[in-house]
Amino acid sequence: MKKNVFKLSFLILMLACLIAFTDTSVYAKKDKKDKKESTESSTAQQATATAEPVPLTEETLITSGQTFAQYYFSYDFAQVIEANAGMMDETNLRVYQSLADAQALYKDYGSFGEFKDSKADLEGDKPTATITVLTSSGKTLLFIFSFDSATSNVIEASVQGVFKGTEDESKTSKFDKDALSDSAESLVNSWFDYDFKTAKKTFKAEISESRLKDYDQYEELKKKYGTLEKIKNYKTTIGEDNAVIVKEAKTSSGKSLLFTVNFDENSEIVNWSVDEKRTLKQTMQRAGLNVLMGMGIVFVVLLLIAFIISLFKVFFGERSKRNEVDIEEPKPKKAETPVETPATSENLTDDLELVAVIAAAIAASEGKKNTDGLVVRSIRRRK
Repeated sequence: MKKNVFKLSFLILMLACLIAFTDTSVYAKKDKKDKKESTESSTAQQATATAEPVPLTEETLITSGQTFAQYYFSYDFAQVIEANAGMMDETNLRVYQSLADAQALYKDYGSFGEFKDSKADLEGDKPTATITVLTSSGKTLLFIFSFDSATSNVIEASVQGVFKGTEDESKTSKFDKDALSDSAESLVNSWFDYDFKTAKKTFKAEISESRLKDYDQYEELKKKYGTLEKIKNYKTTIGEDNAVIVKEAKTSSGKSLLFTVNFDENSEIVNWSVDEKRTLKQTMQRAGLNVLMGMGIVFVVLLLIAFIISLFKVFFGERSKRNEVDIEEPKPKKAETPVETPATSENLTDDLELVAVIAAAIAASEGKKNTDGLVVRSIRRRK
């Protein structure tokens, strides 16, 4: 009996020691992980803020650019900004925000694959390093970093997605509809995930007024339409040197938003816009309103013209009356009575005598004593 109790006590003791050792190992690993993350975050911040000045050469620029390109795939810059925005200067904040925007836009590109090409340019006030990275998804990201020639720190960062095209990607590439569609869909997803309200507060001093207005509009649209539920193709237009992809985003409100994304000849996003999708009823209402407005404007213009014409009588009426009084109408000329010439009177006298002779001759031939009842109506002379 005593042996069984001893064995049971020994087993309990060994189990307690094992549990204590396991907890200590777990906590040690967690502390180690936290220290590692803290060290990595500190390294990412010091890369732009506290880097010691080194002579700028093509080799150092390429090395720094490649280092930042690897940081892009290692850290969540949006979280870094959220946690350390108050301690970062304006330059670092701008660089980190560019990288955070790129991570949101190109989040479907996958992880780091390999360096495809690296170039450096020492000319100008801002030396640059251009790093081309092939990602795990087979797509390409182009990193462009600008450095301060005095401190060798990164002052500007730009990330661009390059799609599969011709062998020489610097030339005009053939459009890949699937790649363009994926890029447009990624933009739609990032738009719904982006916190415009926090961005306005954090970067209010750096964002332009027009950009702030856009952020206000986007925030109102997100409140009105709700969260994203489904994305589907709405329209695709492919040209010789540009492409337009329109995506319809169905939201939790039951309504849809249309995202129009414009691509240049290198399949890179040039600009984009967000519009509300209107139903047929809304479209007809809008068309009817436009017609009514057009007719109303025409009617008002006609009334204005009629009013202006009516003012002519006020400003020019007296002068017209004076002109009417001054102008005398020509009096009609009296008809001139023809003056009888001696020849005319002689002809009339001869005719009367001839009538009397003819009447007397006719009366004598009929045995009448006078010429009463005889009327000579015409006299014809034969030549």
